[in-house]
Amino acid sequence: MKLPPRLLDDLARLAGQLAADIDVAVSDVGSITLTSIVDGERFDVVIGTRDPVRGGTDSGASEPRSLADVSEVNQAIGVLVASGRTVAEARAELRRVAERWNRSTVDEAGRTLRDARGWFPPARP
Repeated sequence: MKLPPRLLDDLARLAGQLAADIDVAVSDVGSITLTSIVDGERFDVVIGTRDPVRGGTDSGASEPRSLADVSEVNQAIGVLVASGRTVAEARAELRRVAERWNRSTVDEAGRTLRDARGWFPPARP
């Protein structure tokens, strides 16, 4: 499922405000997860909060940094699930391959989706 741009924008604003509020209220939180369920599909958005040592926001080099990235990672996980893995196995495999080739999870998700287009061609309008 591809999330509409307006919904992505709304979720990005909500997630950003939530992260900012948590940063102010709780100084030692490293990240938060926002779970949304849309049409029965679960979307987890992980947001890095302020790093107390460096004073910046960072969710890790291999973690998605935007809702568009999260959407791409979730789509890649869906491709791996379609090949017979559980969601947990698919997520672990995506991270394992990304680490093996020294890529970010987002980059590996993009590669997985490009490869999958050969397996599941898009329907013609």
